[in-house]
Amino acid sequence: MMTYILNLLTNLNSTVVAVLLSFALGSASGWYLTAEYKNNKHEAIVGKMQAEANIALRQAVDKLIETERNNAKLANEIEVSHVENRKKLDDLFADNLRLASEYAGLYDRYASNSCSVSGKPDTSGNPNNATSGARLSDQASGFLLNESRRADEAAAYAAACYEWVKKLTK
Repeated sequence: MMTYILNLLTNLNSTVVAVLLSFALGSASGWYLTAEYKNNKHEAIVGKMQAEANIALRQAVDKLIETERNNAKLANEIEVSHVENRKKLDDLFADNLRLASEYAGLYDRYASNSCSVSGKPDTSGNPNNATSGARLSDQASGFLLNESRRADEAAAYAAACYEWVKKLTK
């Protein structure tokens, strides 16, 4: 009987070892197959996300390029308009200088002329008439003409900036 029990234990030992060994091999192969499946699934998801991100990036870059082209075109149009306005301002300044020299300077039409013979102001509008106001010095005339030019340039620059902002916000 002892030999029978010993044989049984040996067979039982072999059976248990075989069961444990098959369980270990099955678990390991199952883990490998599951890990491989999960890895493939993850790579597919990441690949899909990368493809979608690449498409979105390309669309954003295309939109950016189009916006930059439109802004450059707009800037060019406004710059050309500003240059034309500057030419008009230069012509206006030249006319002002010509008129100032033609009429011997600028006059303050509201200043009283102490050399006036009659107490009545002259309303003829003739700047050469001494009673139509006091003549400003050459330095004061030059200063006022230059300041009017600077004010006109500032106004033209502000108008160009306003036009730029107005067109950008459309």
